[in-house]
Amino acid sequence: KMGDAVAQVRAAIGALYGADVARQKEANEFLVQHASTDAAWSTSLALVADDPSNPPDVQYFGANMMYGKVKGDWGKLPEPHRGPFVQAVSGALTTLLQRPASVLAARRLCMVMAATSVRSGGEATDALVQQALDFAQRGFASGAAEGVTLALEIQAAVADEVSDQRFDVKTALACALVPRIVEVLATSERVLEASVGGNQSSLAGLRSAALHAALAWLRMDSGGGGCVLSPGQLAQSRRGLVVGALEAMAAEDSAVADAAAEFFIAVTQPGAPEASPAEEAAAIAGVVQGLLSHGQRILARNDPVATEDLARNVCRVATALCERDANAAAGAVAWDSNAPAASPEFLSLTETVLRLPGAHERP
Repeated sequence: KMGDAVAQVRAAIGALYGADVARQKEANEFLVQHASTDAAWSTSLALVADDPSNPPDVQYFGANMMYGKVKGDWGKLPEPHRGPFVQAVSGALTTLLQRPASVLAARRLCMVMAATSVRSGGEATDALVQQALDFAQRGFASGAAEGVTLALEIQAAVADEVSDQRFDVKTALACALVPRIVEVLATSERVLEASVGGNQSSLAGLRSAALHAALAWLRMDSGGGGCVLSPGQLAQSRRGLVVGALEAMAAEDSAVADAAAEFFIAVTQPGAPEASPAEEAAAIAGVVQGLLSHGQRILARNDPVATEDLARNVCRVATALCERDANAAAGAVAWDSNAPAASPEFLSLTETVLRLPGAHERP
């Protein structure tokens, strides 16, 4: 019976997390064997249900079993069963998002949704992306962070899943999805814009997820390096994302600050088709000005946000900018009088970076 099988799995999960080593080994062997069976499809759905018998650790285990099942056995699931399975996962995900203790299971279910859509082709993946955009729109309209969280998690999971596919599948999916990137980046932009200027928005806690989702999409079609959009293209299409990410570098939450630095390090790598030279130069100059502003706050030594972590991240992004355009940073070599001189902004940034180690024990 289905109920008996689920009860057995729950008991095995309890033993796996228990202190008896012998029972742990026995439970692990049973769970690994069960995950390989067709029954695991329905069992995993039962484990993620909103049921008193499913504490958060059981829900996470069920979501993880489900993810492994999709990754390894999706092709074996009969076609008529796939649609109802996805609908059941979607329903479970919507419910778990309302349970703060179940956030890890909910995140794993976002990955399940992405994995099923990517394995079902471009049309299914595009439909999931649209569903995420709809979740975001409703979340912004109602002020419910759960909907925006769900949208960001799905967006990131889709991009990560696409990037994990073999080259021909990844290329086909990227070609289908990349035209929607500006639309998708609007979700991250809105989250980051809500916190600009010190505004304590309810969305501030989502900035790390927003930066991760944005960067995952920007890297989706990168191939050998670089991002889908150049700094100039990004500044033209989603300027608020750039401005918000610059401010996020000074966030008190180190996860947000580090994610913002990673965002700029990736975006400034060469590789993407560029906008006009003037637009690219203006975009880079905007980032440089943002770094200079952070540097001035650090050197003033009286700003509680100007931490050692911020100093380190300013140095990391400044290095990436210099690697992108050494001539702009250092100017012409002595034997080439026709090459352009170093820009004043880059010279100021170089001077600032050299002074930062003095503001902290470690740069």
